[in-house]
Amino acid sequence: MERGTATRKRSKQRNDRQQTLSAQQHAPLLLAQLCSPNLGSQSLPPTAMSLQQALHQLEIVTTGEGFTDLTAQLNHWIASSRIERGVLHLTALHTSCSLTINENADPRVLTDLSAYLKALVPEEGFRPINGLGERRSYLHDDEGPDDMPAHIRTALTCSTLSLSIDQGRLLLGIWQAIYLWEHRRHGSHRRVAIHAIGEMNSHE
Repeated sequence: MERGTATRKRSKQRNDRQQTLSAQQHAPLLLAQLCSPNLGSQSLPPTAMSLQQALHQLEIVTTGEGFTDLTAQLNHWIASSRIERGVLHLTALHTSCSLTINENADPRVLTDLSAYLKALVPEEGFRPINGLGERRSYLHDDEGPDDMPAHIRTALTCSTLSLSIDQGRLLLGIWQAIYLWEHRRHGSHRRVAIHAIGEMNSHE
């Protein structure tokens, strides 16, 4: 009885190892098919994906609190990278400005956004959430009264964005633009890291 049980265990272990090896051998092909919908059921090697990367830092000079449209600069860089389809990841390399996707036609939208965030995070300090108690001043004011409010406004918005690239351009809605949102009063030199991953145009 014990000998038969041991034999069955060894047989099961061999079958499990064979299934694991088979799964490992087919995993790259399955990944290639998932990442490349045009492959269909063709048995192509994973190298057929031909994914490429490009990394750059975009430099922006702001004139003070407000929005700088980055859309055209980003599309120009994507064209120079020759990445035709993929993903673009943006990171603002600062703690007092942020990134946003918003309205590109009516400037009043941006004016209202700015006014709302200033009201939400005023420079003169804040009261407890319940509205009771004395107003509290910010402890961090090394660079002026707009210093700490700028950090809070950045924390409440976005420092990173990820967008799709299609046909060598950002895939955006007709009314959408990508903005750097400056939260300081004075102008600043800002940097945004841009990292594209995708299929490169090989026809040029």
